[in-house]
Amino acid sequence: MKKTIIIPYYGKFPAFFQLFLNSCKWNKGFNWLIFTDNEDKYIYPDNVKKIKLSFNELRDIVQSKFDFKIILNSPYKLCDYKVAYGIIFSDWLIDSDWWGFSDCDVIYGNLDKLITKEMYNNDKIFTLGHFALFRNKKEINNAFFTKFEGVEYAKKVFTRNDSFGFDEMIINDIFEENRFKIYSLDLSANISVYYNNFRIVKRVYDLHRYITEEFVPAIYYWGNGGVYRLFYNDDDGRIIKSEFLYIHMQQRNLSLRDDLANYRNVFQILPNSIISLKSEPRVDEFDKYHFKERLSRKSIHYMNNLVRYKVKRKLSLLFKGKFLRGRY
Repeated sequence: MKKTIIIPYYGKFPAFFQLFLNSCKWNKGFNWLIFTDNEDKYIYPDNVKKIKLSFNELRDIVQSKFDFKIILNSPYKLCDYKVAYGIIFSDWLIDSDWWGFSDCDVIYGNLDKLITKEMYNNDKIFTLGHFALFRNKKEINNAFFTKFEGVEYAKKVFTRNDSFGFDEMIINDIFEENRFKIYSLDLSANISVYYNNFRIVKRVYDLHRYITEEFVPAIYYWGNGGVYRLFYNDDDGRIIKSEFLYIHMQQRNLSLRDDLANYRNVFQILPNSIISLKSEPRVDEFDKYHFKERLSRKSIHYMNNLVRYKVKRKLSLLFKGKFLRGRY
């Protein structure tokens, strides 16, 4: 069973991109196609193929798949087109049983282990925009064209410059409406952008909500093909080890503290950097690590703006809207 992950990417790759590629290498049951104009030198494993393609060339390919004028003015807008990759990149997917999309600000764990045989009984695996798999069948690849609640979202989304989150929200509603099977449990370590220290955000699919966990002292690391966390359980005082499909480090500029050659087998993932380790962290060594929760600059900026907005809103009630202008 061949599984192909498609990643169009334009601009500079994350500082830890080589570690992303290394984590792909460990997953022999998957293949990656990276469409990019980036010419920086990296060591690409055998199951990752770099395809040189300018953004304008990519836009022409996308346009050729639709009979209406699309809008694709920036690489960021590609998030909305992820659901259509089965059609857009069909020439590269002829012999694939499954195709998927992913971000490259992730480090994969053991996909071959954690995505079980039973999960492939579904038509779509996972519901988030940083990693999802689709069965490579015509009716599934074309599902995004289907109207939902009377709205043809594909045409609405692809003809506007705004970002709609088509890859995370609407597409899952469309699949449910058409009774396609979805595996919805979130197995990732999706790190919140609003805190400096790591706090995992989980999507509870049935509730249509994202829930951010309370801060827990934890060690996050990649070791011999897996992504793990050692964390302290307040309930019983035990140190627990859990495993994730991948860790998603959105909007984090993580630097490598050591020489690249030292990152082959084990490394620890910190809020602002990645350090090599000689061996996997042990439960009995947990106390030597120091943890302190801090808000990120993004969170502080957000809260400051919120306070400003509330003050201006109160003033606007007194002065008939004079102070409540612009976007906050």
